[in-house]
Amino acid sequence: MGRVVLVGLAAAITGACGDTAGSGSHDSFFNDAEWSQIQTLSPLPEPEPDPTNRVADDPAAALLGQRLYFDRRMQVTPLQIGRTTVDPTVMPPLKPNPTAVGEAGDVGTVACTTCHEPVHWFSDAHSVPRDLSLAIRYSFRNDPSLVNAAFYDDFGWAGSGDSLWTFVTATPEGPVGGTRNGVAHLLSDHYRTDYEAIFGPLPGALADTGRFPAQARPRLGNETLSPVTQPWVTAWNGMSAADQLTIDTIYANAAKCIAAYLRRLVSRDAPFDRYVGGDSTAISVAAKRGIRLFIGKAGCIACHSGPFFTDHEYHATGVAQTGPNVPANDTGRLAVVQTYAAGIPLFSAAGAFSDDAAAGMAKLAEDGLIDPTPTSEERGQFRTKSLRQIAETAPYMHDGVLPDLESVVEFYDQGGGATALAKDPLMQRLGLTAQDKSDLVEFLKTLTGDPIPAALTADLTRP
Repeated sequence: MGRVVLVGLAAAITGACGDTAGSGSHDSFFNDAEWSQIQTLSPLPEPEPDPTNRVADDPAAALLGQRLYFDRRMQVTPLQIGRTTVDPTVMPPLKPNPTAVGEAGDVGTVACTTCHEPVHWFSDAHSVPRDLSLAIRYSFRNDPSLVNAAFYDDFGWAGSGDSLWTFVTATPEGPVGGTRNGVAHLLSDHYRTDYEAIFGPLPGALADTGRFPAQARPRLGNETLSPVTQPWVTAWNGMSAADQLTIDTIYANAAKCIAAYLRRLVSRDAPFDRYVGGDSTAISVAAKRGIRLFIGKAGCIACHSGPFFTDHEYHATGVAQTGPNVPANDTGRLAVVQTYAAGIPLFSAAGAFSDDAAAGMAKLAEDGLIDPTPTSEERGQFRTKSLRQIAETAPYMHDGVLPDLESVVEFYDQGGGATALAKDPLMQRLGLTAQDKSDLVEFLKTLTGDPIPAALTADLTRP
């Protein structure tokens, strides 16, 4: 939300709404130049196709992905959801604290939905400011909403996923998560019919746990192995290259199905969309003042552009790495660029499991991820988050440091946070008044669209 100069925008215009918005005319609250800017922000189109995932829009794959999304057997490490003690007078909880999903020693208690709950717009209901995801540090970043996630160009706060399905591959195998062998056996034991209808026969040899251990995965980067993860890596290293390829293929296919499901989580028809579409009464006058600030004095549109309200770029805004569960150092985009500098990851849009590696390679070239040279400028950069349904998905920023929209607006009004890292030049003090800040918040509240249909929020896991 840095300051920009929008050539051609007139000075502030006061008054109530007049003409109906629509073809050939618009609400007289705005002039023609302003309205041209506003029209670039709506409506939300269809998600771009993903040629690297041939089942991206396959209904059968999406249904299997929905089953896997809710299946708590995707994870095998015992997890217990808790919270770091927070003084409620200083930082009150923002959402109801869900029932714990298990006690220490339990298994099969964590699924995708544990951290991305449908009732909370597929975002993390356990997160309170500075207390990220699950308090046992399952995630060191604030888990954002997955609604409309298919509209991003890259996936994850730092863009570690070059496609939606490749991003999904990182989730079941977190350092305290599960294993790709476990996912393959889950499919074989409980979803064989579903899987085979999409991808063809699963190997019968999966039943041989001597050859295909029940839990196994490779070492994840330079991770420090624990008494839990060491046996997984040892078991993986004991498998033949051909059997490892079999597991990797099944694992990638599972991720493609989950991605197909996530592509269906689309919310449209927010009050703002209805306003741009012709209903001049869909939003308040305060929200209209907020729009004028958004495209003008506050300069938010410089980064939050287009119908998805993001430029799909990475910026350093000076968010402080503070809090009980926030790591002292999170290098953001730099870590991703360093990964690609070492070589294209196994699960990549341009990798061996892509359904169109040429298209994936073109995507990486566009993103500057083919033999990149990491620079200090990328340290602390994070993706511009979409603002759709933003009012429903607190806390905010990659580390969940800000509790509400008022805090977010204040953060940008101050030109971002104080940090030793180089900040984006757009991060300048804005000089907003108290009324300005209130109006911006009112506008942001108009970006929440229709809820996801109940059929897509149902737990359809098989016993």
